[in-house]
Amino acid sequence: MFIFCYLFDLRHPCGMKAGNVLDVKPLLSQRELARALGLAESTMETWRLVGKGPKFIRLAAHRHVRYPSEEVRRWILAQVGKDA
Repeated sequence: MFIFCYLFDLRHPCGMKAGNVLDVKPLLSQRELARALGLAESTMETWRLVGKGPKFIRLAAHRHVRYPSEEVRRWILAQVGKDA
């Protein structure tokens, strides 16, 4: 629940208002997204290789991967109710 709150600026059950990283940054690095989702960066890399996870773009001769925040938001909403 916290990750959803953090990414969507909802009130966390503990009463704290979570930050909204998706509205602050239009493009997230792999590290930023992995941290926000509570995943290892290697998981993000594996997901890209097998076609899972949010859509991404490559910058600077394909050396830098970035995740558009709107794509991340869509992907998270699409995960609601799915089995793991």
